[in-house]
Amino acid sequence: MNAIAPMLQTVRDADDATDLLQFAPPLAGTPRLALAVQAIVSLSSERRPAWVECLVRPPADRPGQSVMDLVRAGYARRGDRFDLDVLDAALRRMPALRPDTRFGVNIRPGSLMVPDFVDAVLERLHRAQVAPDRLVLELVEYAGAVNLEATARPLNALRRAGVQVALDDFGPGAANLDVVAAGLVDWIKLDRSVCRCVDTHDGARRVVEGLAALVRHAGPGLVAEGIERPAQMQLLHGMGIVHQQGFLFHRPALLVDDLHAGSTH
Repeated sequence: MNAIAPMLQTVRDADDATDLLQFAPPLAGTPRLALAVQAIVSLSSERRPAWVECLVRPPADRPGQSVMDLVRAGYARRGDRFDLDVLDAALRRMPALRPDTRFGVNIRPGSLMVPDFVDAVLERLHRAQVAPDRLVLELVEYAGAVNLEATARPLNALRRAGVQVALDDFGPGAANLDVVAAGLVDWIKLDRSVCRCVDTHDGARRVVEGLAALVRHAGPGLVAEGIERPAQMQLLHGMGIVHQQGFLFHRPALLVDDLHAGSTH
């Protein structure tokens, strides 16, 4: 399935050599990085805005560098400003996206506690003339649990401005159920490890059914990650999980720099 093409002005399928967006470092000290984008698709018949996730990747001339090594280097050099560097990189490629396409950017929960972080995010969106409701900030679980007391105010400020918030990789690590119960997130993304065996193991299916019921009652939207087989897709859809992400739909793709006249909008 080529689910990502309708979201983009110009796009071609990625391959091992060309699924990266190359950026020069926006500020001194930022590690050189690239970005790929992967679609989050909606299986609902109701029209919904398209959504892509921006994924940090090593630059093309360092194919052996791991993603986590690159991210660790970014935070080591830039601290929590690294999240803003990645947002800057994504915003520079917004002309390649359709005007109604949402884009997700991963951030550490700790960045929310930096005093000027919310203002910096909103100022960047304003400067780039990108509507706040197109941005989904995905809170990554590998950085630890979200501190509810410390992050409630910035999360509320971002959401009042229109920015959406997602809990990424939900399931295997810190559950952040207090944040969900407080109504501070718009989306929960079920980790691929939770969804991987949902169509082959009854235990995995029951866990996902329980998580889906919990989230449905709490209010956020639900996204299933790591979907690679039609049976996974169909079973999760039957549970009411209509937003899904994975190689079944599309691999990370390159946003073409040169937009040609007559591209579909």
